[in-house]
Amino acid sequence: MGTRELSLAGLADRLRKKIREGRETGMSTPVLHVEHITMQFGGVVAVNDLSMDIYPGEIVALIGPNGAGKTTAFNCITGVYEPTNGRVDFMVNQSSVTIRAGK
Repeated sequence: MGTRELSLAGLADRLRKKIREGRETGMSTPVLHVEHITMQFGGVVAVNDLSMDIYPGEIVALIGPNGAGKTTAFNCITGVYEPTNGRVDFMVNQSSVTIRAGK
């Protein structure tokens, strides 16, 4: 039996293709849905209108300079902070659960 080597880039390409196919056919639903998250502290807007969907198998990074709102966004998504506006839905066992909803 022969073995086939596949580079890391090749594996990543295959994974991206599978994710794309799932989206196009509607077979894949996001495991995390963030919709229009805004977080204000007094007059300071730390996160402004953040929206994203994360699908099964995706690896996602939140990057930016110091003070850009990365930690605040993470804290809104995980429920440490209740966002000023917006909502976060997390898919659990084929059921969508809202873990935080702003006003």
